[in-house]
Amino acid sequence: IVNLPRVPVAVRRSSHAARGGARLVPFSHMPSAHAIAALSMAKLFVSKLKPGLRRSWSRLRRPSEIKIKVIYLVRHAEAMHNVEEKRVVGLSLEAGLSKSEADLARKTALETNDALKDAPLSTGGHQQIQSALEGYQRLLDRTPYCAPEIVLVSPLRRTLQTATRLFGSAVRIVAVELLREKRTGMACDERSSVAELAAEFPQVEFQEIEAWISTGEVVPEGEDNAAVRKRAARFLDDDLPRREASTLAVVSHKGYLRELRAMLKERADNKHSNLQLDFDLNLEVTGTVFGNAEVRIAEFSWQANELCAIVSRSLEHAIKRAMRQSSMLLRGESEPGMRP
Repeated sequence: IVNLPRVPVAVRRSSHAARGGARLVPFSHMPSAHAIAALSMAKLFVSKLKPGLRRSWSRLRRPSEIKIKVIYLVRHAEAMHNVEEKRVVGLSLEAGLSKSEADLARKTALETNDALKDAPLSTGGHQQIQSALEGYQRLLDRTPYCAPEIVLVSPLRRTLQTATRLFGSAVRIVAVELLREKRTGMACDERSSVAELAAEFPQVEFQEIEAWISTGEVVPEGEDNAAVRKRAARFLDDDLPRREASTLAVVSHKGYLRELRAMLKERADNKHSNLQLDFDLNLEVTGTVFGNAEVRIAEFSWQANELCAIVSRSLEHAIKRAMRQSSMLLRGESEPGMRP
């Protein structure tokens, strides 16, 4: 029932990409990020067919060393410190201050407000989660994507609240120190004690946080963006590959997710790298990597234990893409490019 072109084992780079140009290339020069993603979607689709049809999956072949993980990347919903930020910035701009002066006022307000330590979600944040949950459920209902087998979450209150409400109690949720927000020195970015968080979130596993603490290692206060980028690289290289699940969720923060993306772009731009990136996110338009409670889905591919491709989509684009690919698979067609 499926007739897809063979996928070369080697990851190919277009000559334009090799010269530092854009990495979105036509189908005739399609890098493995696209081909692997197409096969991944085909496998997901066929897995939901009736058993008799499912046996036809054996006709699909992909290199045995290609390993794919589907990862939901999530930013926490609006928290109380986000509300305070918006209030201070709004008042500052109304008073005639410049954007830089308003940003300074924002930072000062957060630095001096100890009541915002490990800030919880706002009322608006809980409403955002409900909207995100509806979009996430549409993805599960309309595409072959499935719920995560494990949720990895930053150990700050706002991310824990987001993860537990968005993914529920049926999935394993593990707190990971490497995923926490940049330690700015502001109270809102400081973690509560493990005992306090464990009492508040009994469905979350904090053993890895306790093991981290027992080593004496700490995320240093006053991190800059480069330090967060290194922490994100450590998670990508050391933590993520050891997780056995093929579908995961990572719930973190705007600053962390921004630096994760920046780190990946640095690697892809390295002329010695085979890493291919296909993101539908246009920072020139959006102005930010992740909005509050935004959920994105990414397919990470490893070849011979080396990360070789990432295809990332918003939920809306992922639904459109999956429905289009499913229809084309039934017709025995292949997609002439990776449109949103």
